[in-house]
Amino acid sequence: MDLFTIPSALTAGRPRARFVRYFVLAGVLCASAAPVWPRQSGQEQAPATPPSTGDELERARTLIDGTADDRMAAADLLAAVMSNAERSGDVGRHAEAALLLGDLVLVKLGRGADEALVHFRLAAGLFMQLDRLASAARATTLSGIALRRLGRIAEAEAAHREALALYDREHDALGRAAVLHNLGAVRFSQNAYDDALAQYRESIAIRRAHGEVALTVSSLNNSATIYSHLGRPDSALNASREAFEAARMHGDASGEAYALLGMGTYSYALGELQAAIGYLRVAAGRFEHIGNTSGSGYAMHTLGVVYLDLGHFADAVSALERAVPLRHDDPARLGTTLQSLGNAHRMQGDFERARASIERALTLKRQASDRYGEAATLRSLAWLELAAARPEQARAHAAASLALSRDVDRTAGVARSLVVLSRAHDSAPDPSVVAELDRAIETTAAARTPQTEAAVRAERARVALATGDLAMARLQAEAAIAATEQVRGGVASLESRATYMAGHADVLDLQVEILLASHRAAPDAGYERAAFEAADRARGRRLLDALGDAMMPRPDDNPARARELDLERDVNVAAVALGRAPDTDRARIQADLDARLLALREFRAEARARLPWRRATPAPDLASLQRTLSGDTTVVAYWFGRAQAVAWVVTPARVTLIDLSSAPVIRTAVSHAYDAFARETGDGDRERALAHLASLVLHPIEPHVETTRLAVVLDGALEYIPLAALPLASGAGPLIARVEVLRLPTATALSGLAARNVSGRDVRIAVLADPVFSTSDARFAKPVAPERLETHVAAAPVVTRGPAGGTLTPARLAFSRTEADAIAGVATRASVLTGFDASKAALAGLPLTGIDVLHLATHAEQHAVRPELSSVILALVDRDGRAIDGRLRLHEVVGLPLSGQLVVLSACHTVIGPDLRGEGLQGLAGAFLQAGARAVVASLWDVDDRATMRLMQHFYQALVRDGRGPERALADAQRAMRRDARWRDPRHWAGFVVLGVGA
Repeated sequence: MDLFTIPSALTAGRPRARFVRYFVLAGVLCASAAPVWPRQSGQEQAPATPPSTGDELERARTLIDGTADDRMAAADLLAAVMSNAERSGDVGRHAEAALLLGDLVLVKLGRGADEALVHFRLAAGLFMQLDRLASAARATTLSGIALRRLGRIAEAEAAHREALALYDREHDALGRAAVLHNLGAVRFSQNAYDDALAQYRESIAIRRAHGEVALTVSSLNNSATIYSHLGRPDSALNASREAFEAARMHGDASGEAYALLGMGTYSYALGELQAAIGYLRVAAGRFEHIGNTSGSGYAMHTLGVVYLDLGHFADAVSALERAVPLRHDDPARLGTTLQSLGNAHRMQGDFERARASIERALTLKRQASDRYGEAATLRSLAWLELAAARPEQARAHAAASLALSRDVDRTAGVARSLVVLSRAHDSAPDPSVVAELDRAIETTAAARTPQTEAAVRAERARVALATGDLAMARLQAEAAIAATEQVRGGVASLESRATYMAGHADVLDLQVEILLASHRAAPDAGYERAAFEAADRARGRRLLDALGDAMMPRPDDNPARARELDLERDVNVAAVALGRAPDTDRARIQADLDARLLALREFRAEARARLPWRRATPAPDLASLQRTLSGDTTVVAYWFGRAQAVAWVVTPARVTLIDLSSAPVIRTAVSHAYDAFARETGDGDRERALAHLASLVLHPIEPHVETTRLAVVLDGALEYIPLAALPLASGAGPLIARVEVLRLPTATALSGLAARNVSGRDVRIAVLADPVFSTSDARFAKPVAPERLETHVAAAPVVTRGPAGGTLTPARLAFSRTEADAIAGVATRASVLTGFDASKAALAGLPLTGIDVLHLATHAEQHAVRPELSSVILALVDRDGRAIDGRLRLHEVVGLPLSGQLVVLSACHTVIGPDLRGEGLQGLAGAFLQAGARAVVASLWDVDDRATMRLMQHFYQALVRDGRGPERALADAQRAMRRDARWRDPRHWAGFVVLGVGA
């Protein structure tokens, strides 16, 4: 688009950099999708014969603004008009038709600037014959636009200066303003940024003087592009805002919408992804209001691209699917959206739908002669072939994409094509590709596109590692991470930060691999310590960010909280409706629920961005960890890469790096061990599975653990397994027989979080247990006496505290009542709420800041697709038998006012949740930590109701009566269970673990 139109494609491949590159080069953000022609001057005459209703030129003008088929018909009609006018000698009609056809070919059909140039030059010459100088100037400046598109920059400048002279002869100020606008684009192409800005400023001044607001908005937005290239991002955004204000002041709704689109674009380019989302959502609404389907399509498509880049794949698919019907009249733009939709499906692992979408996009791009879009779509197809393990096909598509990109997108497109081509040569790096990667690093850094720069540098680091150039590998990996962090820093949403970094976990793992390789090459250079810090830097980011906020003083009066609660209630209403909906309504209600979840997430992100107490997450510091580590604690941090696995053993005096078996072998062993725990299997099968896993991950570190307290940082699949149950190499029982175990989300996790006493006889405990789930509960008809409860339930089948399933009525957990009574019997300061009183409303009414331990003994459920809906289930009916919302969902948990408490989740699957690389398992336990709890006792699998009751009795005796800390109290309880023949099986006691935020 020659600083007049939004381009025909926005994104491809890794979407953000592609998107930014389009806008940066195009200088988007005008209110019109067609070239801006200057007004006709008073000296310019109307056509000799006024067009009638059936006039072919008038019909062509109408068709130009229609569908794609209409535009093709207009092209045929204009060609016929030109032919007839030439035969009849009607020079004016011939010139008008040639000018219209050139515009149609260049802007609407995208058939090629060379064809359009022929028509523009013909029109200019004919208008000069008629001495219609303003029309000749108009055709001449359009020739300049075509020449610039063809890369003939010097000729383009000459054409614009010729047009400028013609307008000056006519004293046509607005014509001069239009040419200055185009001349600014040419000077921009010549990297003469200051001169380009001067041309725009003069153009803006003229247009403002004549009240041409829409054209002023266009020039302001293009000025913003120049500021961006000058390394002045604030100025760029301010220029876009100025354009917005100008459009709003003069009631230019279209210009206002395009300015908002630009504000989102520049925010995105600057890595301010959250602000970009806000602007783009408003732009989408404005476009919809004015009935601009093209603008709506752009806004929804771009929102989809942002969500895709953030790793919110479901939201990305939703936005892109909404954009598809808005772009059906333009094959190139439809192809762009289908390509991005294919990328989203690929990232979700749905290769079949991805292939169908991307191949259709490629067909549309070729039909539209959109070479830029074709290059991007070939790149997407190459990534798909790589994901499908078809490297030869990937190489072919990547090479074709690179060849096209060299002509049409020489910076970002070439760089992205080189990355996928290099990856397709994984086993044998191509020297010529490596050399081009080095050049691409320079160009992407200069273009200030951090996402593209990060991708190129990461690939260069990978190749350097493969070829043994470790110094180059370290340099490029560090620079790639810095570029990635630049983008992450602009994301306020904790969830979006987490998913964004999970999508870029490969470069974080790559850095660890490089540092480990450097350690093996130079064992005394300290690279093992650097590798530890690099691995730890990738862990638990969302939790650390949330706790970093929680550690700062919060204002007492926070008006945003009221709005947040309203949005939470909206989500809950939709979630309840979905659980009760018939199949015919579920799709509609699910879409409504997704929209409400998205609104809540984005509100929290915007509110968090304004928090005065935000502070940056501290960088991992191994030396500080060692200085603050108590003498009775050893830290063991595991890391699994693609092929290798290692563990660091850290004490105040030393750091020991231990090489483990290959990562794939350990992952397989973990899977077998978890199956042995989670399912009823023979004791022999379980013992063999545990013994094998212990030989891989526990026995190698055993000789280095000399303390009675072990703080472990687990990685990947190992998070599913309780290390406490793994047998010691000496045969002296499981690990819990020797040490107490605490899990940490990150080894260098938070110093500075205020410690709180959560043990001893004065500890204050709030217990919610044995909720009423349905009107079939016996407590509606004939309450069961507490002293008869255990006898009453013992005759019933064993009930586990397993996932209840959102549409099923959970079974009563009668032993949780005995559990609550046992806690009250040990703790003199325990408040117990059971039955109807164990409700979500009752929890909301508790003075949480005044209690030390929150104990929830009930069912829990995990939602893998929408983790915000995972919940602890409290009372679902009231005393009158009316259904109430008793699900304490994860999105509500993170808003609880916790401050260093111990939370005990005496339920099932409270640790396990969606696995985000670098974030760990995002279950309910993590949500309570995010809310501010200092430690959480939680479960890894379905736990037996009676066994859990016994375990918790032992736990609270140790916690309250003996004054043990949470991990030691749990260790004592698990040892007591092992001594009892009824509960010796590790399925009864090993499922509970302690997660904390400080070693």
